[in-house]
Amino acid sequence: EKDNDCKLIGITQPRRVAAVSTAKRVCYEMGKGDGQTIQAEKKKQGNTVAYHTRYESAGLGNRTRIKFMTDGILLQEIRTDLLLRKYNVIVLDEAHERNLNTDILLGLIGASIQLRKQASQEANSNLGPLKLVVMSATLKVEDFTNNERLFPNSPPEIVRVPGRMYPVTIHHSRVTELDDYENVALQKVTKIHRKLPPGGILVFLTGK
Repeated sequence: EKDNDCKLIGITQPRRVAAVSTAKRVCYEMGKGDGQTIQAEKKKQGNTVAYHTRYESAGLGNRTRIKFMTDGILLQEIRTDLLLRKYNVIVLDEAHERNLNTDILLGLIGASIQLRKQASQEANSNLGPLKLVVMSATLKVEDFTNNERLFPNSPPEIVRVPGRMYPVTIHHSRVTELDDYENVALQKVTKIHRKLPPGGILVFLTGK
């Protein structure tokens, strides 16, 4: 395999929980894991799908091709390697949840794209151009497409994936439980399941 063909697809998430859970799901969908953990396919060689956060990592190795990580991890890597030589594609997911790390990354990646383009045109270079994908469900697209520093030559292609809308009704509890809210949520779900027509129930809980 050529060196350029063995580089990573790096996917960033703003939160650790999202990076870990998404990596496990993708690993499962690709038939490389059980959906609960990510194990190395062979000792020290890693898994096709891996993740790396501040406090933990799993599946990283020579076989890794898709790497999920938090914004902060990529920011650490780009500080020591502005060309991001390990990557062919960078995907910034949940871009609408912009924070300081996201904004700094966008600026640095804009410089990386131009430097990689120049490097790829040099003789005997094994570096290809760096591709950037920005993903979001609620992003104001113009904030990115009109950024001439990030896309100096022409606006990027925009891919729109239509979502499905379902009717939603809101009901409030008479009392807000601040401590044992998990048990209260369980009781509420059980009550909904017992009394209302069949359907899915989605419960959002804090990640901490």
